[in-house]
Amino acid sequence: MQQATENLRAAVEAKNAKREAAQPLERRAYTIDEAVLISGVGRTSIYEVIKKGELRAVKRGRRTLILADDLEQFLNQLKPMEAVR
Repeated sequence: MQQATENLRAAVEAKNAKREAAQPLERRAYTIDEAVLISGVGRTSIYEVIKKGELRAVKRGRRTLILADDLEQFLNQLKPMEAVR
């Protein structure tokens, strides 16, 4: 039993080492909560701009996803603030 536990632990450690060595995948889609954290735009505002068609969202089952390119495009089209004098 102890040998099996040690073998399992070694296998898990080897798998974790491979994961750490591999390059992380670039995220291609975000959940609403992730988009809120990344963009700094509020959750309600995100849903409002989706409803208005200003930000595209897709559904995967019950989950609403925002593609990374769509979020970046939305943020880039926001108008800059004018300087306060």
